[in-house]
Amino acid sequence: MSLAQLLTLFVAGFLTDVIWALYIRKIANKNKLQGALYSVGTGICAIIFVEGLLTNIYLMIPWLIGLFFGSYFSDNIEQVLIKFFKGKI
Repeated sequence: MSLAQLLTLFVAGFLTDVIWALYIRKIANKNKLQGALYSVGTGICAIIFVEGLLTNIYLMIPWLIGLFFGSYFSDNIEQVLIKFFKGKI
């Protein structure tokens, strides 16, 4: 289990939860196309997780930690993205 694997799974978990939170918001606001694109992002992150899990079962730990922090910071990240795409950053 290398540091690169640990970081990859942490980041994939983090991004999964951030993208999932954005997906839920887009679908709730009837933005179907954007929601569909976000769902593809969660699928890509899930593929990374499954690949890591097949390599080493203990790589589930950084994935779960990434999920926690992804949920915790998802609203802040969404606000930064909104400002970025509106040109306020």
